[in-house]
Formats: sequence, C-alpha cells, structure tokens
Amino acid sequence: MSLLPVIGVVAGSFLFLAALLKLSTRKSNGVEEPPAVSSKVPFIGHILGMMHHKVFYYQILRDRIKAPIFSVPILGKSIYVVTSPQLVSTVQRMTKTLAFEPVVAMASPRIAGCSAEAEKALQYNVDGKQGEKGYLRTFFTTMHPSLAPGPALDAMNRIMIQQIAKSADALASASMKRVNLCDWLRHELTMATTYSVYGPGNPMVDEKVERAFWDFERNLMMILLNIFPSFTARKGIAARRTVGKAFERYFENEEHTSGSALVKARYKHSREYGIPVSDIGAFETGGCLATLANTFPTAYWMLTYIYSHPKVLQECRDEVQRITTVTTAEDGSVLHSIDMTSIKASCPVITATLQEVLRHTAVGSTVRGVLEDTTLDGYILKKGNTLLTPANVIHTDPTLWGTDPTAFDHQRFLRVPGKKLPSATAFRAFGGGATLCPGRHFATTEVLATATVFIARFDMKPVFDNWPQPDRSSAQFWTQVLEPNREFEVKVSEKEGLLGQQKHKWEFKLSESEVVLAMAAEDLGEAGK
Repeated sequence: MSLLPVIGVVAGSFLFLAALLKLSTRKSNGVEEPPAVSSKVPFIGHILGMMHHKVFYYQILRDRIKAPIFSVPILGKSIYVVTSPQLVSTVQRMTKTLAFEPVVAMASPRIAGCSAEAEKALQYNVDGKQGEKGYLRTFFTTMHPSLAPGPALDAMNRIMIQQIAKSADALASASMKRVNLCDWLRHELTMATTYSVYGPGNPMVDEKVERAFWDFERNLMMILLNIFPSFTARKGIAARRTVGKAFERYFENEEHTSGSALVKARYKHSREYGIPVSDIGAFETGGCLATLANTFPTAYWMLTYIYSHPKVLQECRDEVQRITTVTTAEDGSVLHSIDMTSIKASCPVITATLQEVLRHTAVGSTVRGVLEDTTLDGYILKKGNTLLTPANVIHTDPTLWGTDPTAFDHQRFLRVPGKKLPSATAFRAFGGGATLCPGRHFATTEVLATATVFIARFDMKPVFDNWPQPDRSSAQFWTQVLEPNREFEVKVSEKEGLLGQQKHKWEFKLSESEVVLAMAAEDLGEAGK
C-alpha cells in the first residue's frame, strides 16, 4: 500500500532503457567505484542476462563476485547492487544523495498516464534541495497516520476482515467447492481491499473495472517500455483508461468522503498541490497496484506453503484453536469467534510462517537514484547512476540464512530464548528506510486474516497436481512477489471435525489494539543497526 511497486517497475525501466544512458568515467579523484562484474558478451552481455534471468540475474552475479556491493556496467553507466544488510542500513540514512523520489517521479507519469500539469507537480523538488516540501517528498508522511497502527487502520481492517469472512461463508455454502485458487483469491481480496479503502462507492465493484485493472497490471511492462505503445501496449493503455475514468467519477461524485482515512488523505494531498481530479483518478490506478498487486500472491503462497506441509498446518491450527472462543446457542448452533488481534499477538508460528513465505517469494528491489557523487564503504557512487537492493539477493544469501537458504523452515523467524535470529535488516520484503512500505501493517493483517479463515474452517488439497512451487520464470522486473500458478485448482471442504448435525457459525473480528507485528527493522527499532 505504497509507491514501492512503482519503484520496482522503475528498476526494469532503467535496465531496458540503458542504451539511452550517457557515458561516464570509472574513477573520481582516485576513488574507484564498487568492483564491476564483467560479462562474456561485450557491451550488451548484462542486458541479455537480465532479459533471460530477470530479477534473479543479480543472484547469479552475487555468487560470482561475493562482495557487499558491486557494479553492473551497462553501456558506460553503472547499476550498483547492495548485498550486505550492514550496507543497507548505511544506504537508508543517506537520503539526501541516494534518493527514491526522482525514480518515482520518472516512472509515475508513464504508469498513470497523467497530464503534463500533474507531472510537473510530481517533479517539483524531487531532489530535496528546497527542503522537505513538494508532492512526493511529503507523500508518505501525509499517508502515514492512516496506515499506522491505530483507529484509522483498525477501521480499514475491520471492513476487510468482514469481507473475507463473507467470502468464506459463500465458499462454504457453494455446491461446487472446486476452485481456481489464484482466481478466487485475486477476486475476493480485490473486493476486500478496495471496499476497505474506497468505501461503499468502491469503483472496483464494477466487474468491467476490476477486469480492466488486472489487464492493466498484466500489460504494465509494455506500458513502461513505451516502445510504439499504440501497438505494443494498446490493451494495457485502454484498461488503464477504464480504471482511471472510473476513479475520476468516484472523486467527482465525492464518493471518497465515505471512504477510508487513507483515500481522503490521498485526495486532500493531491488537491493541495493543484492536481486535477482527472489526474487524481489516474493516480489511483497506480494506487491500486500498491494495494492489490502483492497481497493476493502473498496470500496464495501462504496457503500453499501451509497446506503442502502437514506439520506446519497442524501447528498453525493448534495456535488458532487456542485463541478461538467457542459458545453454543440455545438452538444448538456453535459459534466460533476469532479475534485477529490475538493472531498477531499470540500466534508466533503463524506470523513466523508468513515471514518465511515472504523470504522465499518476495523478489522486489528498492531503487535509489544517485543524486551526487557519494562515498559508500570506501567506494565512489557516481552521480546519475542507480542503486538497487534486491530482496531476493539478500534473502538467499547462505552467510545470512545458513547453508541451504532455499529450504523452507516455518520456524526460522520464531523468537525463542537462546536462538539468534538474522539481522532484522536482512528481511527486505517491505523495503526499508525512506522506501519502507507504509501499508505493511494492513497487508500483513489481510494475509493473516485470509490464512486464519482457511486454517480454521477448511481442508484443502490439489485437484490434479502436487502443490505448486514458485516459478522463477514468471518474475518480471517490476514483480515484488512471485506470480501464482494461474491454473492451479483445489478442492475445498469443511474442516474435519466440523461436519455433523450441529450448525457452525463463524465470527472474525478485530479488537482495538496497537499491537505491531514486526515485519521490518523499523518495527523493532533496529533500522540503523
């Protein structure tokens, strides 16, 4: 629920448009840039490697050079890749010279298809030379109160949880319980999320708008590349227009006044900087990328990892059972009541499992532009280049995660006395520092709510094949979480032990609480450590 997916998209644009970059030198006052990784094919070798291996190319280079930071030279320019959590902490403090706002300002107009007037507002003071003012430099601080633990976030969470509970009721009562897991989660979580953000006037309730958004998402790379877009990105641009117009009507009709504190804050912020309503509608297309594109894949992998490991499923069910209140009504029906606050506060196996799922499937990069020549770890980072911190590079480092970082260990993040955990900055699923995802609390609650509803109510098994594994070939440059298997079908049935003559009812709620589920170093107060 931030602009981080936009930043991930930008990484791809830097790579594919590298041929447009100007030449630069490799030294400045005798100080060298980070060690460069050579390619077998001169000039275009790295570009070919990136096109073939996509986001995983940096892992290949990491294993080859084994350095805390290295350079990927492309036609005279450098992409700096940080692999060390210690350096990540340093980079996050260097916001004046290593900034993400210019990167967002470059990508956002192309993604949203906004006007020149809106683009001008985005570009204003992106380098921060005029202090902390300007649309982008104040965007996150404006959004933060509505996404931080507290009443505004609780209000969104309650709507979202009730929508997921209704979806589960419908699934339980359906005569046919064979479903495409990807399609089901994508639709149901789209509705749960957008109702919680946009309120009763939610534009996504229109099937045409929902379908257009996912068409836009699938065609995003071609929109970004902007190579003969009227031909190569025609479908994506048409879909973007459909979604943008729907949100333009939403704001013109003042439907946002019945929406969440988040959408009200976004609208107010844009109007304060003179952005027309038509462009605010266009911006919401990008806003939906932030709120939707990563949550349903995460929920998909959370469920498939849990259900494909019987031991994990049983441990998670034991935790859910311990915090479930069961009462019997006069008519003999049984009410199962679950407070999602207790899941976050009292179910460490479930929350640790979510972190391990994200370690395996989160592949996004945080991207920063080098605004001035900057010294880092004894190396010079040259102005005009780009710095990346790819999550998958750090998440698969054997020096951080043990000799087999590809192994799935649902207790890896479990905090127990005497157990040493990796540095909190080594977990990069939500970025960090100035690029830390402000919507991580909402996103994790939504994934946990989805998982809890299934764990408590349903048994699930594949229809044909074995449980799917993450597919590396599906990862595009802008991907933050690996794509689900779109064809995977499951059989869903009431959990064993719930069948019988008694009628079972379910209540999922959220009590008032400022419990913080630590999903980033900043949540633990360890961002600079």
